[in-house]
Amino acid sequence: MDIALAVSVPVALMFAGHFFPWRRLLGAPLPRPLAYLYGVGVILGTATFIILAEQPDYMGALRYLWIVAASAGAATLAAYGIDAALEAKHLRADIQDRKAYLGDVRTTD
Repeated sequence: MDIALAVSVPVALMFAGHFFPWRRLLGAPLPRPLAYLYGVGVILGTATFIILAEQPDYMGALRYLWIVAASAGAATLAAYGIDAALEAKHLRADIQDRKAYLGDVRTTD
């Protein structure tokens, strides 16, 4: 494979993903975890294609590369889930605090 292909394919795909009209298609910007998935998919997909075209016996090594990427992706999604749960918990606590404060203000009048 030519180095130019190894550079031009991911560059073209990343620009395409960056400038794609996600907002028009989805009604909102592309969620960050999906943007990560797209980017990592472009990187690993291109590398996998090139490596298998050049050295098909490297499949075992590629399997570990994909396992590592999938594990990191799962950890990223778990972190987003934890962040969302903590944010919801803090929002509920803030609402309860405001209710308690407004309740105290109303009883002092």
